[in-house]
Amino acid sequence: MLSICSIFKNEHQFILEWLAYHRCLGIKHYYIADNTSTDGSKELLIALSKIGIVEYFDYPTEAGTAPQIGAYNTLLSKAETEWLTFIDADEFLTPVNYEESLTDLYTLLNDERVSAVALNWAVYGSSCSIIPENALVVERLNKRANKEHSVNRHYKSIVRKKDTISAGKNPHHFILKDNKKYVKTTGYEESESDGLSKQVDWDKLRVNHYVIKSKAEFINKKAVRGRATTLEKDLNRTINFFRSHDLNQVEDNIPRWFINRVVCEKKLLVEKLKNIGYHYSEQVYLSPLYRTACGMGKGNIDILNIFEETFEIRGWAINKNLEPVEHIIAIINSINILEPINLLFRDRLDLARANLGSGIGSGFNVTFTLPKVELKHIDFYGLDSNGLVVVEIKSTIDLVSEINKKTEISFS
Repeated sequence: MLSICSIFKNEHQFILEWLAYHRCLGIKHYYIADNTSTDGSKELLIALSKIGIVEYFDYPTEAGTAPQIGAYNTLLSKAETEWLTFIDADEFLTPVNYEESLTDLYTLLNDERVSAVALNWAVYGSSCSIIPENALVVERLNKRANKEHSVNRHYKSIVRKKDTISAGKNPHHFILKDNKKYVKTTGYEESESDGLSKQVDWDKLRVNHYVIKSKAEFINKKAVRGRATTLEKDLNRTINFFRSHDLNQVEDNIPRWFINRVVCEKKLLVEKLKNIGYHYSEQVYLSPLYRTACGMGKGNIDILNIFEETFEIRGWAINKNLEPVEHIIAIINSINILEPINLLFRDRLDLARANLGSGIGSGFNVTFTLPKVELKHIDFYGLDSNGLVVVEIKSTIDLVSEINKKTEISFS
């Protein structure tokens, strides 16, 4: 009766959880278009198709067509169930009551007057995560935007195939046949036709949208992939996109029993893949890192000195209360924590003159070992006594270029 249609691009890390979660809601049919993935997603999807979990389609981008729109139209024509849900790999159908699962939705879909259902987003932030824990996305990301936040007005669609002509101008809305209507989960008509509702409706069902995940995942996965909704490279996601969507206003947890069920279902999928000779593996993060939820301080790197096997930064860092930090670390390529081999705090009385606290102990000289990998990113953070990041230390120096120049010479 109901299937899910989606386009994936480099989602290998998240595919099995997404499938396991929705299978635990009782959905068994999946039509997945792969948009030239290079991270193993294609091979995983092909393996999943061999064991009957998904129907896989290869979808290279068509000239002049945004990948998501083209893929949605392809899947609309290929899918064979009466009702089709169009969501992405970072979107999860979320019932109000997990014990009732999708019962309320199916009651709505059994109404012959309904041709499409608009499901509003609930956008989740990073839950203050810089480097993530090794846990399910739906478990570790538990902080979302307020319901009234404008970003939640976006909706995704469940459409009745026979009443649907094609995808619309954006992936949020579909073009229906004459006299066919969208409804909200309340059953009332959705009057908007652009994928953006006037009011947010979470009455029976919504779409949890884990759009950015942790900062590490955003930079290394989301940002580099680009956007399937457009062909305009200028609209690709930047760090400003991350910051504007890092909405952690309300803690909202999925029930523990359902999380456990998803974990078990994911393990079953791994075993089924193993039985056909596909050995599943995913990235493991060595150590999680979180920032404080209570506001960030300020800091700056004034000087960079590079030696044969080490480099030193000098500057200052204070928390939001204008107090000195307790520790300083670097993050290599947004994943690996680099601890200092020497750390000296010193006074910076110029900060007092600038009304940035007393300046006592707010300056630092920190020495790190030169990384033996090419730097794509390097970030420096000041931590409090609990190990929480309280300031991201900025710099006008192009640290990545300067360090890469040295490491090219030292390790060539």
